Amino acid sequence: MENLLVSLLSFALLGSASAVRIIGGSTPTIARGSGARMGVLENPAAPVLSGENLQDCLSRALDASPRKHIALLGSTGSIGTQTLDICREYPEAFEVISISAGANVELLAQQAIEFKPKVVGLAAAEKEAQLRELISAAGAPMPEIVTGPDGQIAAAVAPGADTVVTGVVGVAGLFPTIEAIKLGRTIALANKETLIAGGPVILPLLTKHGAKMTPADSEHSAIFQCLQAHAQFGAQFGAIPRNSAQFGAIRRNSLTPRLLRQRLVESHPSVLQARAVGLFGCLDLVDGNGAELQPLSGPTNPAAATAVGALKKALLDEGVHSFVRAPYLHTAPPLIISEEELRDGFGRIDRALDAFDDALGL
Repeated sequence: MENLLVSLLSFALLGSASAVRIIGGSTPTIARGSGARMGVLENPAAPVLSGENLQDCLSRALDASPRKHIALLGSTGSIGTQTLDICREYPEAFEVISISAGANVELLAQQAIEFKPKVVGLAAAEKEAQLRELISAAGAPMPEIVTGPDGQIAAAVAPGADTVVTGVVGVAGLFPTIEAIKLGRTIALANKETLIAGGPVILPLLTKHGAKMTPADSEHSAIFQCLQAHAQFGAQFGAIPRNSAQFGAIRRNSLTPRLLRQRLVESHPSVLQARAVGLFGCLDLVDGNGAELQPLSGPTNPAAATAVGALKKALLDEGVHSFVRAPYLHTAPPLIISEEELRDGFGRIDRALDAFDDALGL
């Protein structure tokens, strides 16, 4: 089966184009009342009902959209690194214009060297010299570097960017988002605090400046995809209850995902155990010595660090955009997945873990 498992982020990046344009206004609004048009979309790109459906959604979005120019806030965090994974895989569709981070200078320098952004924001001003030295030593073009609180804003308003991915934590994302909205840019929002704390300010600005905001992370993106199921509510919106019932059957019969995860534990010495609630779970990974891998900042064991890179590459090669934060490999498939697709997805993870075992010498 030709199935492609892709992160919610790709929908936010691609979905800001014609594949998910909102009709009747520049702001994503939901009407209320009998017979109202609710979240009416042209060429809805979600939900994903099958592997073929997903591939079709991605193809239409890529074909119909001009190349996106990305400003990435929080490039060294989980949202940021996954966004760059997508940009790396689809270089014809995405160009990274600017990036920003807090204090992880080593990773930020690697990203600047690879993607060659025009602007780099660094919150830790005391590390600017180190950042410049790392970029210069690699012979890469030196971007404009803005430090301190202004770094995030500089990245958000960098000339040439049209889509701003806000992957920073807390209210730190509020002011950069406001400045980007004033320029009419599309916001791929993975920073919930922006709306929780600043909703009364943000929503009027979206309308005033004709900007768009697309959810890019976890639950709110999943709900957004479900609301795009059809152009109108009513009979055409039947896919959601149908797929909800399908998910309920899989959830009640949790034996299938549990067995699939347990097979990974039994088949791979690099997997210590599997933990889950229904479809949502993770695999605890270990290195070649049976010890836990280190957190996201990077394994202290160089061989383990190389192996984690091999695992991420193998997952991408299998078409799986999974969340790997050592020592955890998260397994959280879409809620509307069928059992056949579930088995296919775990089969792909199984093959990727073979590469992880090999890289660890197990």
